[in-house]
Amino acid sequence: MRQRGLLGAAALVTVFTVVQKLAGFVREQAVARAFGASAATDVYLVGMTLPELATVVAAGGVLGALVPDLAARVGRGDRAGAWVAARRALARTAALGGGAALVVFVALPLLLAPFTHAWPSAEARLAVNTARIAIAGPVLVAVASVLAALLHAHRVFVYTPLGRSAQSLLIAAVAFALAGAGGPLPLAWAYLAGAVVQVGLLATIAALALRRPGGRGEASPPEAGADGAETVPGGGALFAPVAAWSLLQSGYLVVDRLFAPVLPPGAIAALTFSDKLRQFALQTAVWAVGAVSYPALAAARGSGDGAALQRVLGQGMRLALLVALPVTAGLLTLRLPIVQVVYQRGAFGPEATRLTAATLLGDAVGVTGFAVTQLLAYVLFTLGRPWVPPLALLAGAGVQALIGALLLGPLGAPALAWGASMGAFAAAGVQAWAARREVGDLVGPLVRGLARPALAAAAMGAACLVAAPRLGGLPAPQKAIATLVLVGAAALLYGLLLWWLGVPEVAAAVRRLVHGRDPRPGPR
Repeated sequence: MRQRGLLGAAALVTVFTVVQKLAGFVREQAVARAFGASAATDVYLVGMTLPELATVVAAGGVLGALVPDLAARVGRGDRAGAWVAARRALARTAALGGGAALVVFVALPLLLAPFTHAWPSAEARLAVNTARIAIAGPVLVAVASVLAALLHAHRVFVYTPLGRSAQSLLIAAVAFALAGAGGPLPLAWAYLAGAVVQVGLLATIAALALRRPGGRGEASPPEAGADGAETVPGGGALFAPVAAWSLLQSGYLVVDRLFAPVLPPGAIAALTFSDKLRQFALQTAVWAVGAVSYPALAAARGSGDGAALQRVLGQGMRLALLVALPVTAGLLTLRLPIVQVVYQRGAFGPEATRLTAATLLGDAVGVTGFAVTQLLAYVLFTLGRPWVPPLALLAGAGVQALIGALLLGPLGAPALAWGASMGAFAAAGVQAWAARREVGDLVGPLVRGLARPALAAAAMGAACLVAAPRLGGLPAPQKAIATLVLVGAAALLYGLLLWWLGVPEVAAAVRRLVHGRDPRPGPR
């Protein structure tokens, strides 16, 4: 994939994903306004732990497992085979997912016991009932993810976030309308209804955006070594490791909630709200770069083009870290006003703001580690080493638990955020070591290529550090406007510094804006 093609596709997907994340922030604001950082919020979050983890497996695991095989079929012109494979995956996903949901539904009291054993019995039962309402949602999301994989294989990326946006807005509407009445149960029903919307929306888009080809035959995959081609792992071979990886991507949240019995009320809520701010960048630009890079990585692997694989990975890393670096600097320097503007209203008071901002300090440090970990996982999946990413994340969760246990006394809940960040860097190191033979030295080129962006991010962070104290005495409405203006000005400053320093991606984007296209031929 040409650099400008990767950049343009990632930018377009980022816009749609930002819409999804904004819908998610509306949902979080609604929940925060209705419940604050309280015991009721903790019940909702713990009750949704298993459904949300299962949803992560569905949305990430099913999608990640199917994309390489479907993209390889489409790439060699076997669109009919891609449709047949997708139809088979739909049937298997619905059958296996429905059976698993039924088993989990029965076993939920035991499965949630580690999180709720120190709670009053009424709160523990409410958490179980919340989970039982929502547990069918992941099955529907898994079905939607099969449809999304078919779209991604055809390089149609931008519609996938729309279903998730609808789900978030449904939950937000219920939270705003009921203002906490009825507790977490209405939110769980809204979560389930949103999953139904996702399936209907993606099925409609697939029918409209893709014309189903005729014929039921499937072309045979190229043999390894024939004309330089390599075998690309299929959906069945990838499902178990990618599902484990998708599940373990939220392993740090499980570690957080295993500490719930020894944390003060509201600490789990603060950790969750802080993580949502960090995830905004990781699930917008980084997710977008990964989404458009993954089919290209599979195509490069399938053709045996190692140089193309290295080039796509290098471009993806640079684009992701171009966003991760200023996000880290911005969250470190503006964490308090950002938390105030995003969350502080209704039951979410100054003490909840203080605790969430303290947690965000540790979360911000790990943004780049999480970005590198995610992109390296896609490479290892296409290289036929699919169990390395989940094992790396498991090691990272162990690092988080160890740091949390050691520092919980002096730091409190923020110790778990610091542990999650250090665990992300540990996981990235494990994956880089495992991929070194195929992708070569990653550290040297990244350090050299990101020296100028790091300088620009540091200058932007310094400017934010100087400006942040001036926001402290402003009333809430003026503070919100001033914070948004400051964030926008910081982003503009960062972009101008990148342009002045001659960062290639920014120069290409400027040429595209000025000329309507990049007049210079892009590297292959």
